[in-house]
Amino acid sequence: MSQENEQPDSDQSTDVAVPEPQSAPSPADQLAVFGVTIPSTAPVKQANHTLTGMGGTVTFTLDVARIDSAERLYHELFEMDIICRAWRQDDGSWEVTTEEIDWNACLINGYYPELVVLQRPRWQIILHGMGRGEVLKSPKIGDAFVPVSLKTLRRLRAKILMKSYTVVQDYPDQFAFRGPFAVVWTLT
Repeated sequence: MSQENEQPDSDQSTDVAVPEPQSAPSPADQLAVFGVTIPSTAPVKQANHTLTGMGGTVTFTLDVARIDSAERLYHELFEMDIICRAWRQDDGSWEVTTEEIDWNACLINGYYPELVVLQRPRWQIILHGMGRGEVLKSPKIGDAFVPVSLKTLRRLRAKILMKSYTVVQDYPDQFAFRGPFAVVWTLT
């Protein structure tokens, strides 16, 4: 995972996060590991983009037991677009779709996406579904540090407190919480 944590030097608060450029793995490289490309018909579902003061670069792949819950969390909390979903075929190739699916029907039939790609500007999270019966060990990634405006920090703090996630830090200009997928998100 790559992140950056830069804030403006002035004492005046703004509603814009100020990230600094850094080299990060390109989103295409992350998907190449799986042999998946994003279809030209993407996205599946756009998020309601109201969080304007989010900066930084976040790029990682996260193993999850409940891929449907993880998709919903990142789509709603961080307002990430659902770009595509993919199923592994018997021959090892991937079937990629940008069509909406019925998660309940997929779970009942036992044939549900194994990959979900979510994006927002300079962010990409690839969810890799390990299956509900899989025992997940400690995550292979570190914590995520994301520069946000004070207005966005307040809005995300309210959303997170309503979800009852574990709060790690709570200061007026920094808030950290542990999400349900073992990543500690620090909003600063």
